[in-house]
Amino acid sequence: MLLDQEGGWPEAARLLGEWLRESFPRPPDVVVNLTPNSLGGILAYATGAREIRGMAAYRTWELGNRPDWASYALVVSRARQTNPFNLVDLFLREGGLTPDGRGLELAVPPEAKAEVKEFWQGLQVPPGTKLVGLFPGASKPERCWPTDRFVRTDADFWEEVRVLRCLEEEVLGFCRTWREVVEKRLRSLNTGYFLRMSYCPPREESRFIDVNK
Repeated sequence: MLLDQEGGWPEAARLLGEWLRESFPRPPDVVVNLTPNSLGGILAYATGAREIRGMAAYRTWELGNRPDWASYALVVSRARQTNPFNLVDLFLREGGLTPDGRGLELAVPPEAKAEVKEFWQGLQVPPGTKLVGLFPGASKPERCWPTDRFVRTDADFWEEVRVLRCLEEEVLGFCRTWREVVEKRLRSLNTGYFLRMSYCPPREESRFIDVNK
């Protein structure tokens, strides 16, 4: 959007500089960049933050990822079907954050509460009725629950819920084990990347070789 300015990229750079000065009069302590592309990495570096998590540019203008989960997130963005982790959990780990276990709290506007109350009153649901909320959407069709399952209201529904809970525990156990393996592999990859970036070949020098010896 900035490059759409009449002045081209020089004007875009000027506007970006003004925005950075206005938004960050003092360098932030921590910046978390969850956008795995060059522009996001450069912008994270341009904030002057003391610590950057996720993709960011180095002083040499080469892009890097930190912590290890940021490297993993960059890889699975190209192979989403192989990622067993919930997206929220993945972003938290990429940002180096630890959930407090209390869940997400939202401030619901009063008008929204009134609208919901009016909706339920129109349905005439008896007090004490147990309600189950289902969300049919997903990022890919194969991840959607079949439509016919949503309309089923027979008694075996709750048995299926129990089975799903057991399956969820098994999947979580597998993910924990797989996460440990991935963390070890990522540490090895990051170590190799650091060695490659730190390696400085010796300076070439002319040498005389006596072929008669």
